[in-house]
Amino acid sequence: MLKLSKYDALTCIDKWEKLVGNNRLNILDLIKANHIFFISRETYNELDISDSVLFFAAYLGVKSEVSNEDKLILIYKVLDPDTLLPIETDNYCYSILEPNRGKTTFSFRKIVEDSVVMNEDCSMDRHVSNEEYIKGTLCNIDLSPKDVYTQIKKWNSLKNNWVIKTDSSNIMTRFIIPMKELDREFENTDVNNVKLFFGLKMDEVFDTYFPTMILKAEEFSGLNKIQKSVSLGNDSDKSKSRPVGPPQRKGYKNGQAGDTITPCPPVCTP
Repeated sequence: MLKLSKYDALTCIDKWEKLVGNNRLNILDLIKANHIFFISRETYNELDISDSVLFFAAYLGVKSEVSNEDKLILIYKVLDPDTLLPIETDNYCYSILEPNRGKTTFSFRKIVEDSVVMNEDCSMDRHVSNEEYIKGTLCNIDLSPKDVYTQIKKWNSLKNNWVIKTDSSNIMTRFIIPMKELDREFENTDVNNVKLFFGLKMDEVFDTYFPTMILKAEEFSGLNKIQKSVSLGNDSDKSKSRPVGPPQRKGYKNGQAGDTITPCPPVCTP
């Protein structure tokens, strides 16, 4: 499990935000195709501090390695269930963007645009505050394996053009992820890591692509395969277990959690 001090975490986040605002061309060297993040079970247990916690934030950051090479990272902060603000600690878990490994089989999923308020017809209202979108209605939409796969392929093929052409105010600085997402992916105690994929999805209201994050448990030989699925191959070259069954988190109904996460911005500020 990787950890950063509070000061180092803030420095990494600030470095990403400066790239977004002033030098987006350098971002292209960081967001490599067919690279993803991994959340380990150990990190999951660190984030799962209470059944009352409904969300955590995954902040984009840039970390300088000993070799002077910059790496894109995700820094995880638990959100207070009452204030929806990050719970400050002395250090934070993080993941480094790294090559995907093995194959990933996507089953049918539910998609939730949890960083926007969803209207009854599942259209999106992006002009909302940080608190409003988290407390907004979650939209339960069937998302096929092909749709998930398409979002990931769109990211890998269009990400450079999207970064260059999109307004800097629409470049993501963090993702808000329901804890229920990790609960479901780690429900099988044999799962040691969950993969986090970037995706791009067309927003028909604004006629533009916006980034998503897709969670999927890393597969292993003993995991049962689901018949209706799409397999995403690898294009590049046990920690502590919790009891079986995810906790029932207050204020978050079963069946509402989804596997596709939309970021902040464009709908909120860190």
